[in-house]
Amino acid sequence: MNNLKWVAYFLKSRMNWIFWILFLNFLMLGISLIDYDFPIDSLFYIVSLNLSLTMIFLLLTYFKEVKLYKNFEKHKEIEEMKHKDLAETPNKRQKVDYLYRQISAHKEKVVEQQLQLNMHEQTITEFVHDIKTPVTAMKLLIDQEKNQERKQALL
Repeated sequence: MNNLKWVAYFLKSRMNWIFWILFLNFLMLGISLIDYDFPIDSLFYIVSLNLSLTMIFLLLTYFKEVKLYKNFEKHKEIEEMKHKDLAETPNKRQKVDYLYRQISAHKEKVVEQQLQLNMHEQTITEFVHDIKTPVTAMKLLIDQEKNQERKQALL
């Protein structure tokens, strides 16, 4: 996945935060337009400072969050991530643990289904041999019959 997709994914997941911060800034600007006692220059300074600090926060958060997802993409097995301790925060560890539990449960199901399949295959093989043995013995007895009319009647 290229970087633009990661940025789009990150911004989409943080859209509520971004809208909330923009709403608060526009609310402050709206209040300053209604109330003439607020100095507009100071308020523009506060809003621009708030937006720039928010951008810095989002950038730092982006690099920290995307690191885990890139590890998901790079390491094919979740066990590898769990043992290498690539999840740094408790939230990320919780995600990795959840995925590890899900994968373990699926692997157990696969093993159980494989055992059932092997048992079923063994049962069918035994059934085929149980049927095949008497049929083969009967065919041998018919082949040993010397009377052709009786041999044709038995077939």
